[in-house]
Amino acid sequence: MNRTGAPSLHRRLAWGVTGVAAAVLALTGLALAMGYENRLVQADEALLQRAALALRGRLAEGPLPAAQMDAGAGAGAGAGAAAEQAQLDRAVATLRVAYPELQAAFVDPPAAAGSVPGTAALAGSGGPSVHRQLDANGRAFDAVDMPLSLAARPRAWLRVALPADARERQLRWYRRELLALLAAGTALCAGLAWAVVGRSLRPVAVLSRQARLQPEGEPLAPHGVDVELRDLIDAFNGKSLYLAQAVRQMEGFSADVAHELRSPLSVLIAGTELILSSPRSPQALREALESNLEELERLKALVNDMLFLARAEQGERARDLQRVELGALAANAIEYCSSLFDEARLEVRLEGDASAVCNAALVQRALVNLLTNAAAYGQGPGRVSVHLQAQPGRVRLWVYSPGEPLAPPVCARLFERFYRTGARPGLPGHRHGLGLAIVQAVARMHGGQVFARGEDSGNAIGLELPGALSMNLSLIHISEPTRLLS
Repeated sequence: MNRTGAPSLHRRLAWGVTGVAAAVLALTGLALAMGYENRLVQADEALLQRAALALRGRLAEGPLPAAQMDAGAGAGAGAGAAAEQAQLDRAVATLRVAYPELQAAFVDPPAAAGSVPGTAALAGSGGPSVHRQLDANGRAFDAVDMPLSLAARPRAWLRVALPADARERQLRWYRRELLALLAAGTALCAGLAWAVVGRSLRPVAVLSRQARLQPEGEPLAPHGVDVELRDLIDAFNGKSLYLAQAVRQMEGFSADVAHELRSPLSVLIAGTELILSSPRSPQALREALESNLEELERLKALVNDMLFLARAEQGERARDLQRVELGALAANAIEYCSSLFDEARLEVRLEGDASAVCNAALVQRALVNLLTNAAAYGQGPGRVSVHLQAQPGRVRLWVYSPGEPLAPPVCARLFERFYRTGARPGLPGHRHGLGLAIVQAVARMHGGQVFARGEDSGNAIGLELPGALSMNLSLIHISEPTRLLS
């Protein structure tokens, strides 16, 4: 934990690398210790086996003289056994020149190898099996038991032993040295791990400083950055861009609302002050109230549209989706806007038919806004046409209106809030510049998109909806105008 109490990635990585290095060193030291011990044991066992075979060979090559054997036979088995013991002592004394601590003794058959508790015989050594033996003082010996056939002991067993003290001392020293090396290696690895991890994390600290000093909305440069950090930079840049856009949208939203509310509020205030400036007849007061009510209705519509756009921009999705006949929906929208086209002296026709999985009220609201826009900006002579076109995986709805084709930069901005290009003044139904922004919001809520393009003698503006089928959706037949969302 650092000073703030948060976990430290530097420390965690350093300890992790140190732990792995310590485990590797420990396993390596254990393997070396076991291998060294096995080599020492094998060397001592080979030495003992050679000594045992040499002793047995001397006993076999040096039989007792005939006179001693006769005397032994005449004196009894006890004298023969003593003679054989003396022969063993002489052989051991001879071999101690090469094996200074060699010991040998006759043992009874029940104490032979394999019947001695704690025996640890090694198979495949090429000689007599070796086992561990303790003397009366607790001193450890490596021992070999071999059968012999002597005159006084026809079924004798000979035990040959060498002390294991030197090997045990050597092993203890070797283990101490390994432990010391392990501790030193672990400490060295800890220091190296701390330095290497710190150096590896230095680009992260540099990026943190750059992010703090970076101007708002400016992305971090990915050049010269490690590959492992580029995903982090891309995510940071994406989130930074998103936040910058959100801030700009919020600022634009506030500015737009303030600008659009200022005019109707000014009209309301001015009209009210005028009415209050002098006595008025009931008819004049009624007319003033009706004018105020009209402005208040406009304010209410503006606030409702702004709230709708805010919900759409926050990711709200269309609900109550059903498969809808778009031809009937478009016919109702045309009928709803018929007075606008009569005032603009424009004809309207419907071309094509399709169905889509959508919210009928939202899509009809978008169609009404497209038709209102065509009535406001269409320039005759000509005919406004509503097009419905089903394509693989999508459905396109657009309204074509005659007039001067719009330039691509203008088409790109058509769906911005409060963007206007010069509508026909005094046209009934002309509102406050949010119609096409609402069309875009409806398309976004359905997972679709909008489009606008200038053609030879007019402009086509519309939206595109996904046309995926759903087995659980029912088909809605539109027989009367769908209620528009307020």
